[in-house]
Amino acid sequence: MGATVGSILTLITTIVWDNHKNKKKYESLLKLLLSELKENQKRVNSVVEKLPKNIRDGIKNGVLDLNEKIFFPEAEINKLGWTFPKPYTVDAWKTFILSGYAAQLESELFQKLYKIYDSIDSINFLSNLSVSLFQIISQPNKLDSETNKNFDQFCRFGTLSLQAILFGNIDAAKKELEAKLKLGEKTR
Repeated sequence: MGATVGSILTLITTIVWDNHKNKKKYESLLKLLLSELKENQKRVNSVVEKLPKNIRDGIKNGVLDLNEKIFFPEAEINKLGWTFPKPYTVDAWKTFILSGYAAQLESELFQKLYKIYDSIDSINFLSNLSVSLFQIISQPNKLDSETNKNFDQFCRFGTLSLQAILFGNIDAAKKELEAKLKLGEKTR
């Protein structure tokens, strides 16, 4: 009888301890994700702050939206320099997804984070593409002038446009993540 009670107590203790460890891992990954999101937000904010005032105003007035086309006059884009941003970090996001804990997030927050990191992946990809396009247009080539002009404008505003879109989207997800972590601390 004592062995059965001891086995049951051991099993219950193991389950409780595993749940406690899983909760700690989940919270640690959320904190890591929040930290990465804050760093990416700082970079996005510094990029947007350096844009000309009329483009910043257009961003604040909703000219850029993830679901809408982006339009700025060609003359405004031509005033910008070529941009080749270094890659944004996505390691915490990938770790969070691979851990399986993403399934524990509320659907709405997960979708927000997914869209943000999808945009960041696009920025990283397009940044690499910009370097290749720059190499093409900086040398004599057999492309027509319209294609060269489009490549030039892409090198000037392609990644900036996505970073400007992120400008408005990261903050809401960051605040929800912070609130989720604070709520977790209060329930302990």
